[in-house]
Amino acid sequence: MKLAILADDFTGALDTSVQFSSQGISTVLTSVDQPWTSMPDNCEVLTMDLQTRHLPPTDVYRRVYRAAEKLRQKNVPYLYIKTDSGMRGNVGAALAAAADCWKSSVYFVPAYPKTGRTVVDGALYVDGKPVSESVFGEDLFNPVRHDRIADIIAEQTRMPVVEKWQPEGAIVLKNASTNEDMKRLAAEMTPEVRLMAGCAGLAHYLPDKLQIPVGKLPEVTLHQPLLVISGSTSKVSLDQLRYCEEKGFHSILLSDILAPEPNFKALVQQVMEKRHSGVLLEVIRSEEECTRLNQEAERSGLNAVQASERIASNLGKAAASVVNAGFRGVLFVFGGDTLACVLRELKTRRIEPLCEIESGVVVSEVFRDDGSLFVISKSGSFGGLDVVKNVCRKCSMGVFAQ
Repeated sequence: MKLAILADDFTGALDTSVQFSSQGISTVLTSVDQPWTSMPDNCEVLTMDLQTRHLPPTDVYRRVYRAAEKLRQKNVPYLYIKTDSGMRGNVGAALAAAADCWKSSVYFVPAYPKTGRTVVDGALYVDGKPVSESVFGEDLFNPVRHDRIADIIAEQTRMPVVEKWQPEGAIVLKNASTNEDMKRLAAEMTPEVRLMAGCAGLAHYLPDKLQIPVGKLPEVTLHQPLLVISGSTSKVSLDQLRYCEEKGFHSILLSDILAPEPNFKALVQQVMEKRHSGVLLEVIRSEEECTRLNQEAERSGLNAVQASERIASNLGKAAASVVNAGFRGVLFVFGGDTLACVLRELKTRRIEPLCEIESGVVVSEVFRDDGSLFVISKSGSFGGLDVVKNVCRKCSMGVFAQ
């Protein structure tokens, strides 16, 4: 094993892992709560989804430290902490835990220019806007209130944020605005840098830097129908879903998504009847729908995190019901929490990331006892307005009305 990656959610784990698997490097994914796959002897990159996005800083620190310690004991030469591209969650706690465990500073490159995430003078920008004024500042569960990365980190750890590399005890933050910056920063890493952090942007340049041999590229052929599953509250995702409706997708709003055990019989019938036009399974269409869900959650005694967990869990059950009823197409899942629940309810045995259709949009093959299916995934805040249309065009699905 050449490298281990610790991620805070499942879409992040996939869009970072695919930077290696798409170059023919043996890459395996596991989860903190369910070992979906055993590690083959030829595994070169191991990725674990620690599911820490919504945990408090002390819990994040403990979970990351335990995982980093196991990897250190196995003599894994390099460790990569995958962070959210909008700095959501407790990034500082995760970086401090890994640094303390590995007795090393962290080489931190949080930019991802291909998706509009840039770092200038220590501040994070999203599509040219300060992160606090972007969709990440409006995040329902993890709103980002500061623009300077050092200020975000300071809320979670006392570990200093510095500019120049030092062997131990610091988070070494690097600015980057272009892909060339990213390539240069990867090349500048000295041999003593064993602990790195960032999103998928830096990971893209690591195979060459860490001298991980590339292999045969995977071949992927996808076919219709397409089922889009979204529990995301991001405005980016909501706009993408509305665009899909305009282009011919059939939309199903899961109004009883907060029920302890929803009945998915009618849902399955609708999906199977409309599947060849493309189907959207969605939870939220508008601010009014979001308000209604919040009121329903309050009446049910659920806080925001509990409500989010139930929504993701029920979306996972809905997806499994459709697949178990004979759906033989592609699932396109928005959001890491939803993806983790979909994979769990599908009783996934093994996950193989294959390729990116576009930045942050990952195709994986998901293996179950009765065969496999393809799952496309993305973070709720990723992609342009026509991301689903682009996926359909590139995969020759033809599910959009022309």
